[in-house]
This record gives sequence, C-alpha cells and structure tokens, in this order.
Amino acid sequence: TYEDFKLDTIIAHGNGVGQFSYTASTTRTISWSGGEAAVTHPRIFNNNSGGAIVVNEVGVYISDFAASTCLLCRDKLTTGVTVPDTGQLTVTYSLVFDLSP
Repeated sequence: TYEDFKLDTIIAHGNGVGQFSYTASTTRTISWSGGEAAVTHPRIFNNNSGGAIVVNEVGVYISDFAASTCLLCRDKLTTGVTVPDTGQLTVTYSLVFDLSP
C-alpha cells in the first residue's frame, strides 16, 4: 500500500542481542541487453548476537548522500527466516531497468 514506504522493523547494526553485523556491500553485477540494464546487488549479514534472529522482511534503500533516503523495494516474507547465532544471511536483489526511449 501507499503506507509501505519503510521497513517495519530494521535490525540494528552491531554484535549485541538482536543485532546483525552488516558487511559492506559487495560488488554489484551489471549487465546490458536489448534496452535493459540488470543489476544484481548482494548484501551479507552476520549474526554474532548470541542468539537466533528472525528476519520477516527485506528491502533496498537508496540515498542521495544527504539527508534523504527512499525505500526502493520491500518484500515481506511469508515465513520468517531464522538466522542462528554465528550464522550468515545473504540477501540478493536482482533489479531490471527498462532503458528504452
């Protein structure tokens, strides 16, 4: 809906209870074909919190490097994904942009 402009609950960055250690974004893969650009964007989250963390939604934010950010895509998971302590979660978004005039 129009009201879904942010993640409901962002899991904080860190190594404390209920936190993920966010790694730096890895290299994006970009390909071009017939007027389309495809971007594959993976991100890794490490759970060093001492307990399991359940992920119920994921998303991609974009920023203009000032004070503005915007949620580009948001996905609510039908069933939460449980990441055990010392486990790792990799979220990969594949975005396709139509560049036709």
